[in-house]
Amino acid sequence: MIDRALKDAKHIVTKVFPAAAANDNTGTIDLQSAAGYRPESLALNIAWPSLPNLVDAKTIIFDVQDSADDITYTTLQLGYTITGISGNGHAAGSVNLRLPAWTRRYVQVNRAVLVGGGSNIAAVNTVSLVF
Repeated sequence: MIDRALKDAKHIVTKVFPAAAANDNTGTIDLQSAAGYRPESLALNIAWPSLPNLVDAKTIIFDVQDSADDITYTTLQLGYTITGISGNGHAAGSVNLRLPAWTRRYVQVNRAVLVGGGSNIAAVNTVSLVF
């Protein structure tokens, strides 16, 4: 297995989490500006800080979306879910999601916080392109 850890500062976006019962999108990453643009050789690293306010059994769902024109996005069948643990929220962490070969030029991550998920709006999520 390849350790995908090389990050490029121009391919990192950060954004605070949306309120409970809401969702939003991170900024866009232009894959074509990555050296040797081949989506299947790239992954997205989705990182989150400690989320002590994420309520027990409530979730934040990260869905990767792509676009050819940076206007109209479609959700790829690629995502990750974190769940609050009783009294502890959720620990800081990250996940690398490998992009499929058919991924179009632009990608973003939709973050959806479940109804009653608690206030996580002070926490910042980071999405990075890793090689």
